[in-house]
Amino acid sequence: MLSSVDPSLASAIINSYFSENGIEFSFGRVPISGADYSLRPYTYDDIPYIKQAQSVCPHTLKLIGSNWSPPVWMKRIEEFVAFSELKGEVGGQYYQILANYYVKFLKAYQKNGITFWGLTTENEPVQDHHGNNLKMTPE
Repeated sequence: MLSSVDPSLASAIINSYFSENGIEFSFGRVPISGADYSLRPYTYDDIPYIKQAQSVCPHTLKLIGSNWSPPVWMKRIEEFVAFSELKGEVGGQYYQILANYYVKFLKAYQKNGITFWGLTTENEPVQDHHGNNLKMTPE
């Protein structure tokens, strides 16, 4: 969303949230791919905006990565918006592929100087809604 506005407005938004002249957020949630509030399914790169937030934040900015939907080819119903489980059995090949996907996400950000404080395996895993999602159970 920040990439769609004038750079000076994007900077003002980041400063209003993270700087000492703003509300000094010290915790940020980074979608691993598109989120339920996305206007369309997609994945993206927020590295420039995260670095800008880190540079203006007077505290250590803790980040948590959250996934809404893995790539659709991993899901039983191959759609972002479909409330569907991963293909295969619990602990099987697709669960390992998803784990590898998370590791690659973390390593890609780490290569760019950004580390994460935490990671959620899924956002609202039992909530069916009209947005990117994946059904997951405690198993």
